[in-house]
Amino acid sequence: ASSGIASPAEPKLWEDHRYLAATYHKSGSWLLYKLTHQIFESLGAADKDFGFVSLNSSQNLDAPILYMEGVYSAKVAELERRASGAKGIRAAGCVRDPLAMIASAYCYHHRGEELSNPEMDPEDKVPSMGPNEGTAYMALQMLSSIQNMVEAFKSPQPEDTHLVRFETISRSSKDFDHEVEKLLDFWLPGLAPEHRELARAAASLADLNRYPTEDVAHTNSPDCEALALAAAERMPGALLSQYRSFQRRLGYR
Repeated sequence: ASSGIASPAEPKLWEDHRYLAATYHKSGSWLLYKLTHQIFESLGAADKDFGFVSLNSSQNLDAPILYMEGVYSAKVAELERRASGAKGIRAAGCVRDPLAMIASAYCYHHRGEELSNPEMDPEDKVPSMGPNEGTAYMALQMLSSIQNMVEAFKSPQPEDTHLVRFETISRSSKDFDHEVEKLLDFWLPGLAPEHRELARAAASLADLNRYPTEDVAHTNSPDCEALALAAAERMPGALLSQYRSFQRRLGYR
């Protein structure tokens, strides 16, 4: 249900464009999902205004605000641009260093989270794999999803596309606030000051530095991630070369 303040007489700002929020496995999915809902619900958006699509499920695809997990690509962006017509799209994506995503995914699935995940580890192999084998396996499993991320958000981005770096927005509350200001400038540049303040306050609830979640399922051990990242740096040559290319195109190298 909506927790917003907009009355029916006020303009539904979320209908000005087709608003897209794109994430990828271990790129900051929960963060951008919550941020999107907090911002638009604070302005009066209701459940019917939000849609969701991933590789194996979808709901309310015609909603003005669509959250996309793992599927937003350059091709999807073009389809969305055409479908949105004169309104145009405003696509914000949470991206992360591809090698860090591999390391995070290995530790997450190695702990037994999301068993039988149909895209990432359908046969539950990762819990019994060591870091070297496991990171290379995850790199292959996540290849198409990360390729989608790179193609959609490589530098330079078009004007209807905005990149949120997970490393920056999660680093500190000051960085979080700065990234939220940039996101509001991109999504809702004409927002009245009082509405912007509401959106800003609502968005702050997604800041894990201010409000650490009690759900530790998505939080990996730093020791595991350090080991896994070192292992990812030792992946077979062709695979590592592919990921180095991904890093360069996203501005991580």
